[in-house]
Amino acid sequence: MTTPKVWLALLLAVYPLFSATESAASTSVGQLSFDSAAEQSLTIPSTPDEQYWIAELQIPAGLLLHVVLEQETGSRVLASFASGTEQLRLMSQGKASLKLQVANEWSDRDTPLRWALTPIAVLPSPPVIGVSIEQVKSPQLRQWIKEGNVPTHSPIIETLPGLPESERLMTFVYLGAKHNVRILGAPVNDIVTLQKLVDSDVWFRSFTVPADTLLSYRVAPDVPHLDANKRENRVAILSRATVDPLNADVWPLDDDLIQYSRVDIASTVPLPNTPLDDQRLTRHWLHSHIFDNERLVTLYRPEARTSERPGRLVILLDGNEYEHKVAAAQRIDQLYKSGLTEPLWLLLVNNPDAEARRNELPANPLYADFIADELLPWAEQHAGQIFKREQVIVAGSSYGGLAALSASLNRPDRVGHVLSMSGSFWWQGAGGSMQERLKSAEQLPLSVYLSAGKFETGRNDEAGIFEHNVDVAALLDARQVPYKLTLLSAGHDYYSWSLALEEGLTYLAGERK
Repeated sequence: MTTPKVWLALLLAVYPLFSATESAASTSVGQLSFDSAAEQSLTIPSTPDEQYWIAELQIPAGLLLHVVLEQETGSRVLASFASGTEQLRLMSQGKASLKLQVANEWSDRDTPLRWALTPIAVLPSPPVIGVSIEQVKSPQLRQWIKEGNVPTHSPIIETLPGLPESERLMTFVYLGAKHNVRILGAPVNDIVTLQKLVDSDVWFRSFTVPADTLLSYRVAPDVPHLDANKRENRVAILSRATVDPLNADVWPLDDDLIQYSRVDIASTVPLPNTPLDDQRLTRHWLHSHIFDNERLVTLYRPEARTSERPGRLVILLDGNEYEHKVAAAQRIDQLYKSGLTEPLWLLLVNNPDAEARRNELPANPLYADFIADELLPWAEQHAGQIFKREQVIVAGSSYGGLAALSASLNRPDRVGHVLSMSGSFWWQGAGGSMQERLKSAEQLPLSVYLSAGKFETGRNDEAGIFEHNVDVAALLDARQVPYKLTLLSAGHDYYSWSLALEEGLTYLAGERK
């Protein structure tokens, strides 16, 4: 789970609610009933100084929520289309509240929402040692500083004489922070801390990147230092993360969603210009007998422009993210209208919550059965047609990419094609690694599309998503499975997956198929 909301999900996936230094006795708990109300507020205890909180919401099945932190300094979206158990990190001061807005009209509001607020003590921030102007690599930033001017945009993208034509210098800049500035989604496989220019309020960090780099990111000024364990101090970045005030290019445009700043040096990611046709949507809360839980599934019908009968079904995991952030349905319409694919059915599949995602998706044979024995029959009933193995594409990113390829190996009778974006093929469960499974599998996918980011390389001498995807591609090649591997100058990021989704569907469901 990594950048953009996937970064948020990855961080939360490994961090427990309480750290070793927290006292459960300091936790406030309660419940809210929505009944016929579309909005409720949860008051946060007032404090004269800034206070760090972990908010846990137990959202009843059938309900999706937007969660907004409101206080005198302004408001910010903390979660979009939240369901199940949602854990949030936030900073408050003075009067503050959480505004909980129902995000779906087809909800069951009879069951109350349960909440818990846990404060964690904020410690004095470590001192910052500034660096000299000689350590600023960006010529443009150095010039601004020497002339006493204020930087006007970030990141600064420069072509330098010492760099090959295929590379650029990318320099992030932030003004006005007191203690630190961190970046979630920088062009490396980690959270990045900016450097402070001595005797100034300028923070910066430079990276040499490919000339076709594309990414979305968030900046986090003055991330608190907590009286908590190392893990909670790392995830504290979520309490401050916001768009870059020096970057006007914000994505997605809908301000009801968590927004990111974006960089697309070569302008490679097309923005969909086709409106969503709500009349072609069918939504349903599906109860899974396999997992004994409920999730929202959405079926989007192809546009009926001709007498041809649409044949293929795309099952896209992490459905809310792809519906609202990536605009997957609009992109599929646009691909068809451009003549790049045949007509496609789209089934968007959500997770009950982050914990269910962690348990269900990673190479879980039960999830393959869920797709084959529960999702597909539901889709066939609502589509009015049977989807054969060769007509089914399972698509996903990160754990979803792993789940897509695993589904084709566990249930080859129902899943023929795989679209995996930054698949987490480092995962190794009881059935062995993905590489081992591909070597021994008797029945293989009919075709596979893989993408990975060049900034997803491993750390500490361990292979990362980038290396594992290259290995999987080599095994597909050795076993003569038709495949395509795209290596993007990107990280673990829904913005780059927007491009990969279009390219993958064109490869797997183009007219040539």
